[in-house]
Amino acid sequence: MGDFAEVLSQMRTDLECTGAKACPTILFGGSYGAMLVVWFRQKYPHLSVGGVAASAPVNTFADDLDLGALFWNASLSVFGSEGKIMGWPQCEQTVKKGMDEIQKKSLRQLSGIFPVCKKMETETDRLRLEAYVRGALSTLAMSDYSVQADLMQPLPPFPIREACKKMRQHVHKGKGSSPLLKDLVGAVNLMVNSTEKLECWDLGRELIEEEGGRERGNAREDFSGNFPPSLSMGGNSLGDI
Repeated sequence: MGDFAEVLSQMRTDLECTGAKACPTILFGGSYGAMLVVWFRQKYPHLSVGGVAASAPVNTFADDLDLGALFWNASLSVFGSEGKIMGWPQCEQTVKKGMDEIQKKSLRQLSGIFPVCKKMETETDRLRLEAYVRGALSTLAMSDYSVQADLMQPLPPFPIREACKKMRQHVHKGKGSSPLLKDLVGAVNLMVNSTEKLECWDLGRELIEEEGGRERGNAREDFSGNFPPSLSMGGNSLGDI
């Protein structure tokens, strides 16, 4: 933020702005940029007259997991509202029960149901799988636009409805065992494998780091969004996703 402050200060000098009301500046931002808008207004109120912040969870901190759970519950509610629109209100509960099943199944069963690249052997693997699924579902909810978009991945219009449709078709066909978990596979693949080029889910590489210790693509944004101040999103499969 200090860099932005320097730029704005220099611009006011270059444009020969004099007085508090001269050369009024409005800030705009979305997601991490939106958080910067809010924090900038607090730290440098004299450099702008207002700001528009979209999707800025600035009041969520590492020691306040209740606020973090609100995010996941909000994501889950999108499956409920879109499911009702398409005539299948069970979509929300299907996702919720599926997340609960991840906690109940053995690691061997989970390895056989989900297309993971490496066999799941530890409880850490279970946590990574849960985070992978939860992250994909919440990103679908955030990307539930009425038009085709590729903000995160190429997605069709109303991707949540498409995810619900995949789950409903599978439930009706009753394929195989553990249908709830197979439902989640279809929904998650809509997000992570829309091009159908991904052979398997590499939980370690995509959630932690690339092989050889190289930084994963969004690690810089993760750091920026969490320091300072720290941003935390929590959740479980019972009260929320």
